[in-house]
Amino acid sequence: MGVEQQMSRAGLHHRIERLCDPTHVRALPESAFAALFRDAGLGVTAQRHGELGYDVEEWIAHGGPSEADAAEIRRLLEASQGGDRAGLGVHRADGRLRFRHRTAAFLLRTPAP
Repeated sequence: MGVEQQMSRAGLHHRIERLCDPTHVRALPESAFAALFRDAGLGVTAQRHGELGYDVEEWIAHGGPSEADAAEIRRLLEASQGGDRAGLGVHRADGRLRFRHRTAAFLLRTPAP
């Protein structure tokens, strides 16, 4: 995937997040965490990846957007299914619109004194 496509995905992801929760700032990619750790002098000793799955209606309820914003979230997520345009793996399961957030956990070591 090219940088332009990644930026487009990140932009759409960010737009959806901000519609649901205006306090959302940014979802950091794994590469940004790696740079932060490196710049702080920390080493990664272990790393695990996972996913958190969400039902769109339940996720919308947690943020409490206006009905107009909730409708826009649904529209954007529906439209993002083809080609995974938001990078959220949007799909239908049991008749419900669902998506996922990727997760990463890091075990870090500090430099020896």
